Amino acid sequence: MDGDLMSLMSEADRALGRLDGVTSILPNPDLFVAMYVRHEAVLELADRRYAKHA
Repeated sequence: MDGDLMSLMSEADRALGRLDGVTSILPNPDLFVAMYVRHEAVLELADRRYAKHA
């Protein structure tokens, strides 16, 4: 692997570690995840609507 890919993988690994740490202190991690899934769905819908009218 080249240096850029290794750097990106290392950054992703650190982000997953932070997420794991946060979910361990949340009273209900499922609500946390559902919030982000919904957020991503809303963004995707907005992108599709914008692309349709552009």
